[in-house]
Amino acid sequence: MKNWQKISGCVIFGLGAVIELLLWTFAITDWEDTPWYSCISSLSCAMWINYFVALGLFVYLWRKGDREKKSPKYSSSDGLRLDWVNGFEIKSNVSEDGMVIKANKEGLLSLANHLANLAQSDVPIGTHIHLDSLNSLEDGSDNIIIEKI
Repeated sequence: MKNWQKISGCVIFGLGAVIELLLWTFAITDWEDTPWYSCISSLSCAMWINYFVALGLFVYLWRKGDREKKSPKYSSSDGLRLDWVNGFEIKSNVSEDGMVIKANKEGLLSLANHLANLAQSDVPIGTHIHLDSLNSLEDGSDNIIIEKI
């Protein structure tokens, strides 16, 4: 969720709460001695339930939007920008059975970020990520090259 959407949502829900509170107060006080009182009371309860359901959905979308990570935009002048998660550890080795990549949580998240960056439509075919023990892998690891085709 973008900042303007968050601000707009907060303002709208704040105004909505004030308006609904005023409407509820006036309806209850003005209609208390009439046969319509139970109808107004029921409608006001429904109105508050509707308000809180909408507020809950807004909070859910707000929190969901904060969890989504946006990949850095690719530019031909800067190339692919890799986003590393602090504390990453990645090991790799090639055996008879194939390549084995071992990583802690931060390492797996970093690799996922790199793959998502490489998958962007603006990234040209042939662009690759080269990982080795000098720039990212643990000592003794075999090199990893991931290329977009």
